[in-house]
Amino acid sequence: MHIKFVEIANFRKLLSTRVDLSETTTLFVGANNSGKSSAMLALRRLLVPQRCPFELHDLTLCHWPSIDAVGQSWISANEANEIISLDTTPWESLLPTLDLWLDVAPGEMHRVRDMIPTLDWEGGALGVRLRYEPDDLTALYKDFLAAVAEADSLRETASAQQAAVQSESNVDPAQPPKLTLWPSTLIDYLSRRLTRHFTLRAYTLDPSQLKSPVKSQAQLQPLTASSLPIDGDPLKGLIRVHDIPAQRGFGEETAKDDDDGASSGPAGSRLSDQLRSYYSKHLDPAKGPDAKDLGALQAIEAAQDAFDQRLTESFAEAFREVEGMGYPGVSDPRPKVSTRLKAIDGLNHAAAVTFMVDVTSVGGEVTPLLRLPENNNGLGYQNLISMIFRLMSFRDAWMRVGKASKTIVSTHSSHVAHEIPFANLRYFRRLPAGMAARIPVSMVINLQEVFGTKNETQRFVTRYLRAHHADLFFADAAILVEGPAERMLLPNLIRNNYERLNQSYVTLLEIGGSHAHRLKPLIDCLGLLTLIITDLDSVDATGSSAQPQRGADQTTNNDTLKTWVPKLPNVDALMDADEKAKISENSDDQLFAVRTAYQTPVQVKLLDASKAETAQPYTFEDALAFENIEFFAKLEGGGLVRKFREAILKGGDAGAVGKGMFDALRTGKKAEFALEVIDAKDFDTIRVPSYVAEGLAWLQSRLEKKQVDILPENGGAKA
Repeated sequence: MHIKFVEIANFRKLLSTRVDLSETTTLFVGANNSGKSSAMLALRRLLVPQRCPFELHDLTLCHWPSIDAVGQSWISANEANEIISLDTTPWESLLPTLDLWLDVAPGEMHRVRDMIPTLDWEGGALGVRLRYEPDDLTALYKDFLAAVAEADSLRETASAQQAAVQSESNVDPAQPPKLTLWPSTLIDYLSRRLTRHFTLRAYTLDPSQLKSPVKSQAQLQPLTASSLPIDGDPLKGLIRVHDIPAQRGFGEETAKDDDDGASSGPAGSRLSDQLRSYYSKHLDPAKGPDAKDLGALQAIEAAQDAFDQRLTESFAEAFREVEGMGYPGVSDPRPKVSTRLKAIDGLNHAAAVTFMVDVTSVGGEVTPLLRLPENNNGLGYQNLISMIFRLMSFRDAWMRVGKASKTIVSTHSSHVAHEIPFANLRYFRRLPAGMAARIPVSMVINLQEVFGTKNETQRFVTRYLRAHHADLFFADAAILVEGPAERMLLPNLIRNNYERLNQSYVTLLEIGGSHAHRLKPLIDCLGLLTLIITDLDSVDATGSSAQPQRGADQTTNNDTLKTWVPKLPNVDALMDADEKAKISENSDDQLFAVRTAYQTPVQVKLLDASKAETAQPYTFEDALAFENIEFFAKLEGGGLVRKFREAILKGGDAGAVGKGMFDALRTGKKAEFALEVIDAKDFDTIRVPSYVAEGLAWLQSRLEKKQVDILPENGGAKA
């Protein structure tokens, strides 16, 4: 028996997606905020809820307005003294679910007896739905309305107090102090009471109603009106979920607030622990406030607003600097610093873990023992110690049952991704707001048969793909280049000329010659925005490399240009192709596109020339030289640099200069050429070749278009 796949719906970024699982190891890959962690967390939340309880933000954000609409209908009906039917139907499409599909052999039926759908079922596909749903709608309805009524009463009391103060002081009515009382909406109510009113239930699914995903979106079967939950835990003893979270220090606060805000763990023996526990339970004005607490709440909210404004101003420059390092990417949420002031914060204390420091005595004088708080010790040491113990525990737990090879792993490491069989990778792809839902969501792609059958895929991956190619799984976009000169020079040219592009996670891969087309199945499968900077590779009628020339019946030897984009074998047609012809787009995906950039005729003004003339570069190197004539005319160096300088200084028309460069490129060392160009003192003044500049400008604009990966400003729910 093994898990064939899971279908996750309405959980964080995972609106409705299927994740196929291999029989051994399955590796989740994808860019930041693509949903990998959401999938791992969904497995923990829904399979081991006692260890990993739900939180409000586990409910997909696009459903918040619908939940608030349910709450508002309850309030409106109550105000009109109408009888309302507490139907579960509006909730069913909003609730986090995990459909677990097993492949069960006939001899294993006794292990899944609680999930068998019918008496005539004899093995094969078996499904169970785990759904986080309201436990008792009547209780939720009554408690929510009671909390709303209490908040309304306090709001009226605050208004009356404000009016009395103004009357006694004989002043004109002023804007009353801001006062936000809980709960303002049903979502606000659930932010504190979710675990009190929601529970996890399991339902049997019908294998005959199982449907394949449509455009990578899972098609979950609806439960019938007669569906009843399974008693107990049907998966008990079948599945183990064990994770190793990132460790950020021994002394960090790990206790989680329950719905009353008090620590879920027992109060400590220290006096400060006892005071904080008593204050939290009996004195905190944020919990069950009365008229005496209103002034304190207003003061806290005013201080929080003032502090938020100051924080936004203070961190603006810091966040701009962080963006320069590539995060947030074009599809990542934007960070915002805000406060959450609570009266109990004043009673918090430092962590208890300390480290003793070795001290030597001076002149026989006794030196007191020194201790440092745990956060003064290196974070790396803390992480290392914690990870070692967690790994040891993880290993021992699994080795006892002989299942060490069957785990699910999520990674951001291209090296890990490269070491795992390609058929075991599951790519989490981000979809922007407005594509599949009102908010950013994700879908999961099985990479098992990207390059044909499973065996064909593995053979291609083994022979061609290298570790650096796995960067494609984590990037916002990709730039594929032919050789070392582009790979070395482009990052510098981008840094100096394309600020937004420089701040994005764009992976630049050297694919070795004009072989970008080999990656077409993978690029298409990932839906990755891609720019291919390649060479014209013109050849004459005999198939020999030739300096590009119009009207010479030349063709290209570049398979990318011939078979992918723009699918034109003739050099004249390639020279005349417009912007649209160089772009391949998918009508079903407004974000995915592939563009090629290759050498086209340019206007250049040679040394001592009175006017510009047309030149036709052959490679990246001579294109760079043609558009930076004066730079290369005085650039000192050997190899290609020297030969280019000699061709320029020798004079003649653009054809003659181009011929000199063309001949030099036959034996020139391009990596050496790039190093000498980078080392030039006035490198920052160099112009980007026109065809490259056009491609980079296109890529930057498309990345900026992906910035729609945010909540809509109007009608969106507050996160």
